[in-house]
Amino acid sequence: MFSNEDNKSKILQIALELFSKKGLGESTVDEIVKISGTSKGTFYYYFKGKNQLFLELLETGVEFLISEMKKRTENVENSGFLYIKNNVDTQVDLFIEYPHFYKLMMSEVWHLEEIWHEEVQRIRKRYLSYIEEIFVWGQQHQYIRQDIEIELMGPALFGMIGHMSMHQLMTEKICNKGHIKRAVYSAFFNGILTRPDINIKF
Repeated sequence: MFSNEDNKSKILQIALELFSKKGLGESTVDEIVKISGTSKGTFYYYFKGKNQLFLELLETGVEFLISEMKKRTENVENSGFLYIKNNVDTQVDLFIEYPHFYKLMMSEVWHLEEIWHEEVQRIRKRYLSYIEEIFVWGQQHQYIRQDIEIELMGPALFGMIGHMSMHQLMTEKICNKGHIKRAVYSAFFNGILTRPDINIKF
């Protein structure tokens, strides 16, 4: 997600790994500097402190994930239900490819102090808004029921993909993306599709 071509990228990548493993509260600037091979002077040149680093890490990561989802699905928007399927498949793929970032989103985002709540929720909403767009498209094209509450579906889908993926990553040596995708469609989409006769192929 972050290249190691410059010191700022190195710091962001190491911080991402530390935060996802130890949590924001237990990780220190000293650790980040030591593991990244930089200095405190370099750290404070780019970031005011650990919390500001966390917010930039979260925002940069979210923009990267949205960009990747758009890029990987840009050629299927006019292909009916395939547009929804490709977006969901891409989210599973990205979760497996970037587990540290998704773990960070699933854990730290929900447990920060109140002072950070508004800023973090703004960034979180940016990601969920993209997922919501997929459901809106599905309703407009009559693939998804009109009574579905779109604002609840984004977090629900993210949570399902996230927990299934984390479970696979923690319990299996090789993560089976196809298995996760089948489980998501079976447990989630079969309950909201308007046409039960739609044949989803994997």
